[in-house]
Amino acid sequence: MTSQLLSIETRVQHTRPDITPLEEEVLLRVLRSGNLAMGRECELLEGKVATLSGRRYGIVTNSGTTALTLLLRVLTKPGEEVVLPSYVCESLLHAIRECGLHPKFADVCEETCNLTLSTVRSVLSSHTRLIIAPHMFGLPIEDIEEICTLAPTVEDCAHTVGVPVNGKPVGGFGCAAFFSFYATKLICGIEGGAVTTNRSDCVESMRDLRCYRGKVDFRQRFSFQSNDLVAAIAGVQIARLPEFIQQRRLLASWYREELSDQSDVLLPSDNVFRNSCFTRFLIRVSEERRDAVRVRMHQCGVDCGIGVARSLDVSGCCPVSYRLVRTSLSLPIYTALTREDVKFVCATLKNVLREV
Repeated sequence: MTSQLLSIETRVQHTRPDITPLEEEVLLRVLRSGNLAMGRECELLEGKVATLSGRRYGIVTNSGTTALTLLLRVLTKPGEEVVLPSYVCESLLHAIRECGLHPKFADVCEETCNLTLSTVRSVLSSHTRLIIAPHMFGLPIEDIEEICTLAPTVEDCAHTVGVPVNGKPVGGFGCAAFFSFYATKLICGIEGGAVTTNRSDCVESMRDLRCYRGKVDFRQRFSFQSNDLVAAIAGVQIARLPEFIQQRRLLASWYREELSDQSDVLLPSDNVFRNSCFTRFLIRVSEERRDAVRVRMHQCGVDCGIGVARSLDVSGCCPVSYRLVRTSLSLPIYTALTREDVKFVCATLKNVLREV
């Protein structure tokens, strides 16, 4: 199925970064400066992302995964237990395993795809050292303040930035937060990631671990540093974040309008429509039809995603995650889409649902 999906040229992409002359101008400026490695632009981005999450400090890295890896290196010790959702990108598990930690999987809310206070509390133990709390697909975790009281908590803001919870920005609740600037994320830097925190000791340790060059002693360090090309683009994107969120919410409202009469499609709830910045627009269709619908949509010119590829918990203890993996369909959503594009996607979906 994968090879079939990749071999077909699509008319409407699943996601696409919003690159304008603003990004092109700053990219050319950095290229012409000759200062391409980690430098002034990275320093500026660290300040911007710290401000975005209401934190004192920021540190940029070459990916969201390495940002989390650095955080885990300074906040935990090998063998300790880390709670995370089973319904999340597997990159979190890669970072946890890299640091020699023991993952403990919690289920999520079927409506929001997020952790809740009760699902986290149900898996906590005396061995829990840290909670990783992802704000999924653009929607902040409703219980984030309460979750942070259970154990030290790291917020995963790879999907969700620029939206508040009770008047406080996402990324401003836990002991730290990490971000991704990958090409498919709300803030595109092509690649890149960042950590924000109020703890100066964490920042100093992460800066030391981030790059092995120029150190007088020898210890295990990495090559996790970002560069000024990535940072310059991401910095422009942060400034444009309000327009991104406004346009995505408008697109989501168009989808809601076009699909509201479709009884075999479960749309996002009213709560999601009120609070999400819609990094993804997820609908639900029956497990028996989902994969066939996705393939047929692609054949008809619409590229769709599936949210999360697999539940990280293989024990069967997270049934909601299991259902979400098998029934979610992610429709195209990015700022270049027009009202006519949305109508085309929805008309195609309706036709496909009648066929499949």
